[in-house]
Amino acid sequence: ITVGGVVYRCTVDTGAPGPICLGASAASRLKSCSLASQSLSQVGVNGENVCSDMLYSHVEFCGYGFDKALVFANGNDLEQVDGYVGLAFLRAFDMLLAPNAISFQRNGLKMLDIEDFRDASNARPCPNSKLKCRASAV
Repeated sequence: ITVGGVVYRCTVDTGAPGPICLGASAASRLKSCSLASQSLSQVGVNGENVCSDMLYSHVEFCGYGFDKALVFANGNDLEQVDGYVGLAFLRAFDMLLAPNAISFQRNGLKMLDIEDFRDASNARPCPNSKLKCRASAV
């Protein structure tokens, strides 16, 4: 997956409710993004509390391009991958899982957007955020 002009290695995580989520180190490499000046707290699989800045960026995924996709920039790093792609993004695709391959095709559903997370979000960025995105009106 390419986010903001940078290629990332991400896990397809059908158990994650969010969109594309990048770990802190991966998010710091973003070349192009618009910070939504909003954040939310996620609870990780090990019970850790992770603050995630919400931003928009150009995304290329499996031959499809999206000018303004929602991305969460996590305040913590992830192990072994740069990030994960959750159902808020994946819901727009039909997936074919085979023993040695995975395929994606657009299905007509919309990806979830910042409005879909409004009730769970804060109207400010994460404390100690080091993102270099420009601020945008959402």
